[in-house]
Amino acid sequence: MQRVIGLMSGTSVDGIDAVLVDISGTERDLRVELVEAKTYPYDPALRQQILEVCAGQPLSMEQFAQLDDAISDAFAAAALAIQSQQASKATLIGSHGQTVFHRPPEGAALGYSLQLGRGVVIAAQTRTTTISNFRVADIAVGGQGAPMVPKIDVCLLSHPTLWRCVQNIGGIGNVAVLPPVNSPNELGQGVKGWDTGPGNVLLDLAVQHFTRGEKTYDPDGAWAAQGKPCQGLVEQWLQQPFFQQPPPKSTGRELFSPTYLKHV
Repeated sequence: MQRVIGLMSGTSVDGIDAVLVDISGTERDLRVELVEAKTYPYDPALRQQILEVCAGQPLSMEQFAQLDDAISDAFAAAALAIQSQQASKATLIGSHGQTVFHRPPEGAALGYSLQLGRGVVIAAQTRTTTISNFRVADIAVGGQGAPMVPKIDVCLLSHPTLWRCVQNIGGIGNVAVLPPVNSPNELGQGVKGWDTGPGNVLLDLAVQHFTRGEKTYDPDGAWAAQGKPCQGLVEQWLQQPFFQQPPPKSTGRELFSPTYLKHV
């Protein structure tokens, strides 16, 4: 059994999601036991700067380095905090980092994805082996760089005899298509995953717009629950070319941005 910390901050840029788990087994007999989970919100000024950079705000190299330093420090602090009350400490950290730019592959051209929050800084501050740059590694071998979870989904959520689809709705939504565990093929063979489009990212932007910045999201979906779907508008939105594109595919704030929201 190994105690591991997972760290990430998604497209919504709400804060750093940290989880402390005990992992045992491999693939078909993989077991994950939750020890602790918590979200550590970004400092408001840091969050605002991240959002501005995601929206295309230019930075000097010095400013870029300072932003990367601040995110790295925040991730390291989250890793230390999540295990601060535990007698047994983690021996490994997996850190996704904070995506600030994502360009999907197009044709034969490789994509490009940039996550800030350097793994080496987290490793140094926590004195724990840290792995990172998952998206960059996936793109280097011809992948989309997102989503990154289908392989672990197939280990933890597959059905013995049935196919399953697991839909995640974060800032950007994504789906994992999982083959049966008891199929004769190697575990994970046939698993597929792709981004399905905007999740909370446009909802959050709409809330900020209509509250004039007083709120950054809709707690518990209370505001949204008061409305009714407008099918005509939904059908209009689904004409966006991304939804017609066959998988595999990925997307982000570069497409589903404040500018996009203003035109829908």
